[in-house]
Amino acid sequence: MTPGHPENDPGHGVISTIAIGPLLEESGVPRRVANALATAIGGHHGVFPTSRRLQDPMKPQWLGNANWDAARLALATTLAEILDVPDIAPTRTDHPTSMVLAGLISVADWIGSDSERFFRFATPGDIADEAGLRAYLEHAEATADRALEELGWLGWTAPVDAAPFDSLFGFAPRPVQQRVAELPGVADGPGIVVVELPMGEGKTEAAFYLADRWAQGPAQRGLYVAMPTMATSNGMFGRLVGYLEQRFAGQHVNVQLIHSHAAVAPELEVFQDGPPPVDPKNIAAGGGDEPATVAVEEWFSKRKRGLLAPYGVGTVDQSLLMALQTPHVFVRTFGLAGKTVIFDEVHAYDTYMSTLFERLLEWLGAIGTSVVVLTATLPRERRDALLRHYARGAGFSGTSDELTASYPRLSWATAEGTGAEHVDQHQLSDLSRRELRLEWVDMRLPTEGEPFALGKQIRDALRDGGCAAVICNTVARAQNMYNLLKQHVDPDELDLLHARFPFEDRDGREKDALIHFGKPGGSVSTEGGEKQVARPKRRVLVATQVIEQSLDLDFDLMVTDLAPADLVLQRAGRLQRHVRNRPERFQDGAVLWVGEPEKIDSEVPTFDGGSAAIYDEHVLLRSWLALKDRAVVHFPTDIETIIEEVYDNRECPSADPALAERWEKTAEKQEMERANEKVQAMQKWTPRPDTGKALWQMTQDPTREDAPEAHKELQALTRLAQPSVSVVLLWDQPGGASFDRAGERPARVSSRPTLAEAKLLLRRAVSISHPGVFAELIRTNPPAAWRNSSLLRRHRLLLLDADNRASTERYTIELDPELGLRISRKEDA
Repeated sequence: MTPGHPENDPGHGVISTIAIGPLLEESGVPRRVANALATAIGGHHGVFPTSRRLQDPMKPQWLGNANWDAARLALATTLAEILDVPDIAPTRTDHPTSMVLAGLISVADWIGSDSERFFRFATPGDIADEAGLRAYLEHAEATADRALEELGWLGWTAPVDAAPFDSLFGFAPRPVQQRVAELPGVADGPGIVVVELPMGEGKTEAAFYLADRWAQGPAQRGLYVAMPTMATSNGMFGRLVGYLEQRFAGQHVNVQLIHSHAAVAPELEVFQDGPPPVDPKNIAAGGGDEPATVAVEEWFSKRKRGLLAPYGVGTVDQSLLMALQTPHVFVRTFGLAGKTVIFDEVHAYDTYMSTLFERLLEWLGAIGTSVVVLTATLPRERRDALLRHYARGAGFSGTSDELTASYPRLSWATAEGTGAEHVDQHQLSDLSRRELRLEWVDMRLPTEGEPFALGKQIRDALRDGGCAAVICNTVARAQNMYNLLKQHVDPDELDLLHARFPFEDRDGREKDALIHFGKPGGSVSTEGGEKQVARPKRRVLVATQVIEQSLDLDFDLMVTDLAPADLVLQRAGRLQRHVRNRPERFQDGAVLWVGEPEKIDSEVPTFDGGSAAIYDEHVLLRSWLALKDRAVVHFPTDIETIIEEVYDNRECPSADPALAERWEKTAEKQEMERANEKVQAMQKWTPRPDTGKALWQMTQDPTREDAPEAHKELQALTRLAQPSVSVVLLWDQPGGASFDRAGERPARVSSRPTLAEAKLLLRRAVSISHPGVFAELIRTNPPAAWRNSSLLRRHRLLLLDADNRASTERYTIELDPELGLRISRKEDA
């Protein structure tokens, strides 16, 4: 309530901003600085008060009369005295500092608003004199310390001394892993390092090692690993936990897995009953002799808080939200300030995502955050842009627009300058120095009655044994491919994996894939306990892009739809990846079968609608041109040439008029789409850290995150993908909803679920991006009982009948236990 007109209360954030500015000026703070600091304080509910709001004609009534002014001044003076605030007025501030301050204030407000911990308030008698004030201050400080300890903020200290590489990872570093931490000016941090190496060269360990070195700096602590997908985040989580267990002996370290389905990630199951101590091995001197305890603290698991934890793994989207005008964007800024952020498996993002990524790098540079970018394939222009934008935010001078070292390479930007150096291929593993043979095959799906050439080829290739993967660009195509292959491959030796299975079903299929195609000597945690990797004599996995990155799988033979060349090469990283005995046919080196696109005439390819909807058609065309005449790809020497042929600026390499015309048409379309994507990103991004705009303009047009029902222009989108809606699939039974078709596991959906119940429901979730079904489901509401559940509030409920079907107005949705979710129009069913 405000002193003047409670019925027109603007909120205490606005009043605080108006009132605190003059108080700071009276203390000698310049007006511009005072206004910025007041705005940072006033935005603690998520959005900074706008200039229009601060100049509202009602302002005098909001502030009250002179008695209110005197009371505020007396309170500020007393606080300054009791807290021993130095009598040194700040003379300057900047937007990065103000944003970090705003985030700190918001977090302090969240913690201090916990009435269960801060339940004793000062009475007039408590603060009648200075002695009473100091006694209450002592009580308040003790309460705050206890709260921070209980919430997981305390319990660990940043390392003081550098740890040897082998003590952290249990093996001696490769030369390139050691070199990463020795690059000119890098060890002094902060800075950015781009590591471009083939898959399997220990880039992750190199990044952790560099982050550990940066942590010795005076303003560096903590680490966030940004992964491309939820699945890759889950896989990286265990590796980060292993590093922390080695590094922090005798300490309680808080680590978070940060994405929308983290609550049901199998990797978190070990933490559900409390974090068990883990015996450390080879801890560096000074680390202590007690076991390290790694914990997932609950407070940090809430929305918007994940990046505040000192250590975390999650999707790149969680960090990209810092580059968008969202409520509490400054909390994310505060959460990442001074940390090291590792961006893993970075490739050629689309223009929208790349634009946001560049703005994010500017902000990370400005707030003193160090960055490592890990990539196997990155166009030179993109690499140079990443270094340039980080350097601009950090205020580094003397950066170069182009670095000439060839792939594989290390590149960096620090206060000392920008540089790059080639990594000699003799330092790489045999896997990274091999030859990959390419063969073009017919992957068309035949209509009824037509022969299926690919099925016969795979059957013949595996006649004497072997394990193969067939990677399709769309779920529908993978489902159809699987059905057709059943006519040529023993169905008991055929698997299907894609994202359109409910979470628990997909999780089981991923574990089956790891058991069949995983690393020799490894094991997989399943509901039935640990199972050893057991490679079958013969087996075929049909999959979508879900196996490109997240699973450590190895196949004797791989067949893939044509995709952007960098992704084709990435898929090939799962081809003869592990050291093992292979059937005789596959002992002469790795062979990748690539789907030959259909031709309009002898020279011009055409791409199926599914692939063209997912991937840029010009990139597909250039990928085909870059690969079509190559019988062999030499790793690593050919990689950069192929990537540049696909992504750099050049004219059509063919003299064929029809092909040149197709090149021009797809290039024009690409240019228009890129321009549109850049405009969309610029409409939503956070202004530059060095902008001349006022601080309040950082949240001038806030967009909504995690809100699929909102119009696209109002959403805080981190990528321009097909919109999707998450649904929970249950069965409709006479007695209510059930987790199973037999009705033996009832599910409560009419009352607010407990955390355990919400996790069970989330395991039945699947994401639907079909445009027609999305349009119909998004108009429905989640169950009322789910609206206050942070895990389920955006999920819709679909009840399946006895035939595993559910209906919308125009579509039938079927959950096929073998194929996953299938969607058909009712008139086509």
